[in-house]
Amino acid sequence: MICYTNSARTTAKDLVLMLLYGSVHNDCVVKANRKIRENWKRRLGSLLYNLECRYLFDLAYWDINGTPKVFPRSFTPLMNLQENGDMIDLEFNALCRRLDYQVLEVPIFSKTRHSGRSTTNLGSAYRMYRGAFQLKRKLQGG
Repeated sequence: MICYTNSARTTAKDLVLMLLYGSVHNDCVVKANRKIRENWKRRLGSLLYNLECRYLFDLAYWDINGTPKVFPRSFTPLMNLQENGDMIDLEFNALCRRLDYQVLEVPIFSKTRHSGRSTTNLGSAYRMYRGAFQLKRKLQGG
């Protein structure tokens, strides 16, 4: 199994839960679906971004950036992502869709941040919305 997560937001309990799901469902991707956001602005911004991504990439997932993400080592393409910024999670999900990897979303209710401050603001949100369109063009080859 391979796992990656945002250490500032993932509790040990949530990580263990995701690893347990991954060990039982070792033929699919297991990813978090965060059910709680800090405030209404983050909830709205997240909803808009996830709807955009669902539309552009024909995704069924409701939390594109939710981590932890756990997957079998045999899903080698997921270890060769090209994005290294805000778009890495979207590229991950788009690749799962393209390669027809089954994805299991597990609800996570933790909302506490363990360290650091969020870097998401209006500017970074705009870059993510725009970045989704750019990634769509990039993955289509033009």
